[in-house]
Amino acid sequence: AWYLETLFDPSRRIGSDAVVSVEQPLGTTRYVLTAQDSFLQVGVDEASVTVRDTTAPTLELQATPDCLWPPEHKMVLYGLGNGLDAVAADACDSSVDVRIVDVRSSQPALGGGSGDTEPDVIFGPNAFCIRAERAGTRKEGREYTITVEATDDSGNVTSRDVVLDVPHDLRKGRRHTCSNIEPERFV
Repeated sequence: AWYLETLFDPSRRIGSDAVVSVEQPLGTTRYVLTAQDSFLQVGVDEASVTVRDTTAPTLELQATPDCLWPPEHKMVLYGLGNGLDAVAADACDSSVDVRIVDVRSSQPALGGGSGDTEPDVIFGPNAFCIRAERAGTRKEGREYTITVEATDDSGNVTSRDVVLDVPHDLRKGRRHTCSNIEPERFV
């Protein structure tokens, strides 16, 4: 006969089958294996098992709207859960910290046909404002790249980008369809 128990709670036998499956929490747990033969000879062995979370959380992003129109030089507010949906999950941790870490523009704040207004980007860990404008002297529109990170309790990090577009115009064949920005989104 043999049985497996945790070192910190010898009264708790985990099992006595040939194979014992145990769900173990993160960290180190010490186990004791005791075997007894038919002559009542007993053998004892200890083992430590360490579980580490080395897998980064998953992160999915979606911005609504993903296209800003019209380019009226006004600031538009996005927040986590309010225009910027971030869904994060982790295999080991029930909670994951999600935060905005960067917002970049493909065009300078002050440029030809930009309206000479700045700043074009303001952001913090939970929200950002971007200016609904683009350089009118260029054929391509402006792209804002928003970087979001998800961090689990073990420090594993996943980073994802979402791109918001301020097109030069609304010609056909674009990758987005733009609708007018809701007035309550302007800051």
